[in-house]
Amino acid sequence: MANHNTRSDRDATGGIIPYRNPAALTAYYIAIASLIGLFLPPLGLIAGIVAVVLGVKGWKAYRANPPIGGNIHCWIGIILGGIVALICLVVTGFIVLAILGP
Repeated sequence: MANHNTRSDRDATGGIIPYRNPAALTAYYIAIASLIGLFLPPLGLIAGIVAVVLGVKGWKAYRANPPIGGNIHCWIGIILGGIVALICLVVTGFIVLAILGP
């Protein structure tokens, strides 16, 4: 198995930022930003779903080509985005029920 972590493959970030896997990187940033959506549940729901979708897309790209990196960024996007989306879905449901009344 080839070592994909040679000096010529590394960048100035030391491989921490997966710039060759934009879906993974975007999923990570949207998942972190979706935490703000906990205060605006409909926005958090949308951001969480987008983070999950991009996380899965980035994971598929990583599995097809591991040297692009982004494994951890994908998982953070999928897990954190999913948790935020579920919380926001429940909160949004309670808000709708409260507005509609008994």
